[in-house]
Amino acid sequence: PADGRQHREKRPPEETAHHRAPLRAPVIPSMPPLVPSPPVEGKTRFHDLSIRPELLAAIQDLGFEYCTPIQAQSLPILLKGADLTGKAQTGTGKTAAFLIATFNRFLNNREIQRKPGTCRAIVLAPTRELAMQIHKDAEAIGKYCGFSNLVVFGGMDYKEQRAALSHPVDLLVGTPGRL
Repeated sequence: PADGRQHREKRPPEETAHHRAPLRAPVIPSMPPLVPSPPVEGKTRFHDLSIRPELLAAIQDLGFEYCTPIQAQSLPILLKGADLTGKAQTGTGKTAAFLIATFNRFLNNREIQRKPGTCRAIVLAPTRELAMQIHKDAEAIGKYCGFSNLVVFGGMDYKEQRAALSHPVDLLVGTPGRL
């Protein structure tokens, strides 16, 4: 503005809602019964892998029955805790694969007490839009887990994002500048 005040771009509500500090423990919805998909030759079912029921229920809710090729190749390795680099086109399920493996590890290794401001995993995304999409996917895949996930990126209120870190965070997604 002409009066010398700094102008901050207004963000839509869906971009600001993810940055508020959690005020109470997350409400975990009741899990639906698990219904395994029928076996299909040449396809890997999520139910055939060592994935926790909480995650299988969310995968089922999302309408996924069979792994994509990148998921079928990577999930058995990731679920064992091994490091992996994968390359596949956009929309093939890479994000879901690493989130499923990460959340499966969280569920198998519950921490009793953590310090405020700590996180169990960090996901670095190059853009605000990708960070928001990864956070959205994490919320959907972790629907029955009760995890505290947070996304941070530039252009948002720094104090509000910092306040959200006054609680332990399970998954922190952010852009390089803000992290």
